[in-house]
Amino acid sequence: MTDPGQVAEVHARAKPIDLHAHPSTKIYFGKAKLKKRYTPDPGFNPVELRTSYPSMVEGGLGAVCSAVYVPEHYLRKDCWVIDLASNAIPRLREALTRPADRVAKKMLKVVEDQ
Repeated sequence: MTDPGQVAEVHARAKPIDLHAHPSTKIYFGKAKLKKRYTPDPGFNPVELRTSYPSMVEGGLGAVCSAVYVPEHYLRKDCWVIDLASNAIPRLREALTRPADRVAKKMLKVVEDQ
């Protein structure tokens, strides 16, 4: 049997890890800033940033695994809403028409430069 004191000690020293953060998408397409703390509005907003550097530090986050998501090209053809949005959002249009590796590198650069 495990000693509850040992379990409590391990938990007190442990740093949480976020294995599903993807602020790069919202920073790149929504122009959010990782250094700014955001208060989420009620309801669904697909470009609202809920991850911020201040909240990660305050929460004692030890590590973050952040994916760089580049939308698949077929989304523009398959979804009229995305097609319409790509006409209004130049970065989305670029992501849906340029090679994915070039878009991913540009997304990383935007995140690093902010």
